[in-house]
Amino acid sequence: MAKSPKNQKTDVGKPVRGRPRSEKTRTAILKATAELTRENGVPGVTIEAVAARAGVGKPTIYRYWANAHELVMAALMEAAPTGGNAPSGDDPLEALRAVLHRIAETFASTTGRYVAMMLAAANEDSEVSKAFRSHFIRTRRSEAASELKRAEDEGLLREGADVQLALDMMFGAVFYRLLMEQKPLDKTAMDRLLDACLHGLLRA
Repeated sequence: MAKSPKNQKTDVGKPVRGRPRSEKTRTAILKATAELTRENGVPGVTIEAVAARAGVGKPTIYRYWANAHELVMAALMEAAPTGGNAPSGDDPLEALRAVLHRIAETFASTTGRYVAMMLAAANEDSEVSKAFRSHFIRTRRSEAASELKRAEDEGLLREGADVQLALDMMFGAVFYRLLMEQKPLDKTAMDRLLDACLHGLLRA
């Protein structure tokens, strides 16, 4: 007698039962979501429209995402660059600046602004919020930490500089502005934030 399939986790961390998800189907659903978002804006994305565009049934989508908001969030996270594509270069501080600029670019889009509003309204323990923190925030922070470590190794930081505190200040300020105040992020704001944080880190 065949064993029943093991629990799987969805894109937002919820366990489901059944056959393993088809990667081709998942990709088609997220691609359709991204296309509809570009064409109609986030409010125009519906489960029905995504199902028709992707060529799947609505139950297939609902098996992994509870609603259109979660689906849009998954599509955004899918499009977000991974740590392997982190910017780098000869100057670690300029590479760090590029990390922050990429965050600003992500949330400058219509989809990014809508996702910020969704996150601000969501419970911090919701699966959507957990998935966003895990996929996006931790990845960006890891990239920034790598560049600060490189700066430390190259002797650019003062002795005893608290790199982890600087990262807390950096990312705390970014996401407070984004989620609590719901103010736009741009490269100028990121530059001011970085310069303020580096003031306490760099050698005199």
